[in-house]
Amino acid sequence: MTDIQTLPAGLFEKYPKLISELDQLLKERERQMRLFAGTLAGGRGLLEDALHQAIVDRSLSIISGFIDMIIAANFSCAAVLVRLQMDSMLRLYFIAQHPAERTRVIQEWSSGKGFDKIPMMNGQKRKLNDRELKDEIMPIFPTVHAVYGELCDYVHLSSKYFQMTVTHYDATTHRSHCEIGAQKDYLPETEYKKLFLWLTTFTKLISDSLDEWGILKKALPSKCMTNNEGNQ
Repeated sequence: MTDIQTLPAGLFEKYPKLISELDQLLKERERQMRLFAGTLAGGRGLLEDALHQAIVDRSLSIISGFIDMIIAANFSCAAVLVRLQMDSMLRLYFIAQHPAERTRVIQEWSSGKGFDKIPMMNGQKRKLNDRELKDEIMPIFPTVHAVYGELCDYVHLSSKYFQMTVTHYDATTHRSHCEIGAQKDYLPETEYKKLFLWLTTFTKLISDSLDEWGILKKALPSKCMTNNEGNQ
């Protein structure tokens, strides 16, 4: 568990307003853990719980690593971690919105098949690739394509990596000053705040899908349940 009071100052010393952003992220993380635990109440599980278990475990690792990268002002790595959370969110959102396909998709995933190789609907050729998944979530997240594109710039070797090294440009002499290194504490606070907003949003959407699953699972007939205690 992360205690804001005992965190190393790092970037938070320069940008103290980011502490409120961190607080919101940690509250959403706690909500996610609580909802996930609720889906396992009674000690009995379904195959769907294996996916949720993997996503929550990944989510906790991502958030922990993100906080460390923020403290270190390592913007590049922090942005990549946000992109990973978006990846989980897109896949879980699709599964939550298509209960008729849930078991089939998770069975194929659990057998080792990548999501981009799994058909969206049984018998269809369209696969669960990122483009299709982004279109699925657009009704509640209209800027998904733009956000996805910006975060992918940090995953791939885009021109963003050059732009981040330029700390000053003189339009008169056409000379620029550059800094190379992991620490990017000269980037504006708004850039870091944007990462917090996106990560908190993606974490919330994962939590919302867990909440929906918890409600649905309680309504399932007991004969549908399989004892999965050994895997929880």
